[in-house]
Amino acid sequence: MTFTPSDIKRFAGLDLAKESIFACVIDKLGYKAEKKFKTDLKDIMELKKWLTNRNVEAVVMEHTGVYTEPVKKVLQENFRLEIVNPADVKRKNKKKTDTEDAWWLAELLLSGTIGKGKRILSSHLEDEKSIEFKKMTRLREKKVKQTTSYKNRVIRIFDRNNLRIMKLFGDNKFTKTALIIYEAIIKEKSWKEIIAEFIEIKSNLSGKEGNSYTRAIKFITNNEEKLEEVIKYSSYKGLPRIDKIELLMNLNQIDILQNYIDLLDNEIEDFVENNKKIKGQRELITSIPGIGITTANQILSEIPEINYFATQKQFSSFTGLVPSVSQSAEVTYIGSITKRGSPHLRSALFQSAKIASMKKESPIGIKFQRIYNRKGKGKAKIAWVAIARHIATLIWCILTRKEKYKAENYKKKEYKYKKRLLKKMTLIELTIEIKRRNTLIQGI
Repeated sequence: MTFTPSDIKRFAGLDLAKESIFACVIDKLGYKAEKKFKTDLKDIMELKKWLTNRNVEAVVMEHTGVYTEPVKKVLQENFRLEIVNPADVKRKNKKKTDTEDAWWLAELLLSGTIGKGKRILSSHLEDEKSIEFKKMTRLREKKVKQTTSYKNRVIRIFDRNNLRIMKLFGDNKFTKTALIIYEAIIKEKSWKEIIAEFIEIKSNLSGKEGNSYTRAIKFITNNEEKLEEVIKYSSYKGLPRIDKIELLMNLNQIDILQNYIDLLDNEIEDFVENNKKIKGQRELITSIPGIGITTANQILSEIPEINYFATQKQFSSFTGLVPSVSQSAEVTYIGSITKRGSPHLRSALFQSAKIASMKKESPIGIKFQRIYNRKGKGKAKIAWVAIARHIATLIWCILTRKEKYKAENYKKKEYKYKKRLLKKMTLIELTIEIKRRNTLIQGI
């Protein structure tokens, strides 16, 4: 029996590295072809041509971070592309070579093991706009973490010198006004001299910058006695030179990073406003307690189309918040969470869980308290993870049904109360009750 190339389905496996790509093509009839390519764009285009000439229809490769992106952009338009987690396709007790790895990936694809709904799931291929949205939210998250790091350094400098000035600002310790006053401390001038300097600076500024100095002048005027008292009862007698340099550097970095965060917030908001679908989804999931606009943006950027998941269990598994299960015969071991998928998504859900659990009268707060009481003190993290998983299921339900979150009252079911009453009955009373119920059932 003869076959034409169009009748034969051929599969390719790619083993990616920083400087090389090893390709292996196979089919069900025993055909096999192998070739090595470089990672320059010219060579990737040559790889595409080589696969096309061999009538390849499907290509599989491991997700190797940034090295995957150029290859994915070139191949995804012409082939059915599957990108898998390296941990899912790792061969045990086998020598690792580029040839064997590429061949093994192609064999898994040919056997039908890889793909949506299969034993080994592949990554969802996103379009350019979704990738851009994800990059913006991840960059914002990175800048926020850097800002927090610099803020902690400023706090350590003040604590090291027993300078308790931050308590005067309450919860707003790092506003623009606070940063201006912290920087003024380095100059070691009297507060009257600092006010005169601020007035001169303010005369040359306008807009937000000018308003910040206006608020700083007003704050010093209203709290001059408290500021003097803080310095008087501290070990502060002029900051050491190295602390001055470090404090100035950290304050400048906080100011710069905050400007970057504001810029990214504007870019993300413009993106959402121009995308009706994401905007509608954000309005839906922000109805869940604990999820604000910033967290909602991060969650939506990390998840693919919600229809990609058939059930809420699949979505929970995608977040990596489900416990790992190891089973053998009748023995089942449930371990810690799998931590599969995006750590950025898990982080957003975990933070939402911590905020939602503070609302003790809400259904989510009640659920948290019940889990916390069952696990015992010191196990709050376990309860927060469970709430994060619960929030993930709520997100799936809300986005699939396109309905906002509705709080339900957690009432005790009536049958539980009756069951407790039956346990307290004597044997004779229990027999009479069973006969009565049987009579009612026969009457029905």
